Amino acid sequence: MSRLPFPDVSGLHSVKVDGVTVPQEEVVRVKDEIHQKFGKYGEIGDVYIPRDRNFAFVRFREKRDAQDAVDGMDRKEINGQEISCSMAMQAKKPPDDYPDQGRGGALQVAPCTGT
Repeated sequence: MSRLPFPDVSGLHSVKVDGVTVPQEEVVRVKDEIHQKFGKYGEIGDVYIPRDRNFAFVRFREKRDAQDAVDGMDRKEINGQEISCSMAMQAKKPPDDYPDQGRGGALQVAPCTGT
């Protein structure tokens, strides 16, 4: 299975959503639910649900939309679970900033030259 490249989220404003626990087979459905419920606050650039964690990130194009989503969605439900929302305080690190040490399964991909 090939992985898609990381989306460029550098210009987006992240809402951290705590309380999202999703079995792997339900991730697509829960992402759709998140898009539906958070999308009414503004344009979403990305939704990220890490594996084996109990949170997600919803990334908005406009900071005011992200703040509106925090205010409007805090203590609501996603996937039948109460969530808490806050503005993410730390910007997402690009993949090159993560050390390879102790992280099994790292995938190294050479850039495509198009030839």
